This record gives sequence, structure tokens and C-alpha cells, in this order.
Amino acid sequence: MFGAVGALMALHHRDRCDGRGQVIDIGLYEALFRFLVPYLPQFALLGKAQQRGGNRFAGAAPRNLYRAAGGEWVAYVEELDAIIQDWMGARPLEEILRALEEAEAVVGPVYDIQRILSDAQYLARGNVLSVDDPDLGEFPMPGIIPRLSRTPGHVAHAGPRLGEHNGAVYCGRLGLSRDDLDRLNHEGVV
Repeated sequence: MFGAVGALMALHHRDRCDGRGQVIDIGLYEALFRFLVPYLPQFALLGKAQQRGGNRFAGAAPRNLYRAAGGEWVAYVEELDAIIQDWMGARPLEEILRALEEAEAVVGPVYDIQRILSDAQYLARGNVLSVDDPDLGEFPMPGIIPRLSRTPGHVAHAGPRLGEHNGAVYCGRLGLSRDDLDRLNHEGVV
């Protein structure tokens, strides 16, 4: 999705500006990292790491369905999970990765937010930025993706304070008077 949006942004820039294209730079892990956005400040500011909930989906085996001799398909989720867990649980991470890579399996460690915040690749690619927030001080945020070579974008602030733009919206755009907005505030409507 982020790649498609990047392509559309680059085409829009080409058509509206100078007719030149640009490089779209995005890593698969960077798009997935955006699903962890709430956990970034939670860990960085409060020291609370979200616990894993697993990746199991009802009715799905760890990787595949298996064909029986008669041609039927079988998925023994509990049995397969137990075998795999017993094997992995008896070995350190490095040994597991080495063995599965030697078997040409697609494998990699699953990072938690603490490991992400100390990973050289995440940091070098600007996936974690620090923005000054007037209430919280230094506030960690994800960087911009996709990165476009000629229009890279930037993060200017963490976001507005609660109600910061109420006057502009209610009085400016919606035409309420300042007195009406004050009354709505007092009544707890806004």
C-alpha cells in the first residue's frame, strides 16, 4: 500500500511540476513498522513494552496444509505447533536461525519495540524520529515513508494539542461566534 501511494505521489509531482520522475524508497519492514506506531511512545516515554499476542489465526497451520496419502488435506495445528515449539524452545535464537537458513527456510527474528529502537537499520534509515512536543518533551515518532528522492517530506511536529484548532474550525469554517464556542465548551459539548 505504501509503495502504491508513493507511486501515485511521484506521478502527481511529475504531472504538476516539472515532468521528471523520482526514486521511491521503501522497505517491507518499514510499512509493517507503522502498525506498531502506538507502541513506540508507550515504550520510549513510559518504558512499557506491549506483550506479544502471537500470530496464530483460527483454522490455519503454522505454514501450510498437508496432503494425506488419499489426497485429502490435513492441518493439525496443535500438534505441529507443539513439535515446532519443543524444537525451538530447546535452542538459542542464533542456532535456530542458522539451522533454518541452512535448510533454506524463510526465517528471521521477530523484533519487539525495544529491539527496534536499538536496531542500526531502523535508525540509519530514519524510521524513528524525535520531535519536540511542548507537553511531553522529546517525542518519538515513525519517519516518513515512502521516501521520494525529490520530495522527501519531513515531520514538523508531533501533532496539535487537544482543541488547539477548535476556534479556527468552529468560528472560522463553521461560522459560530466566539460566544457560541465558549458556551459549547462550558456545556461540555466541545
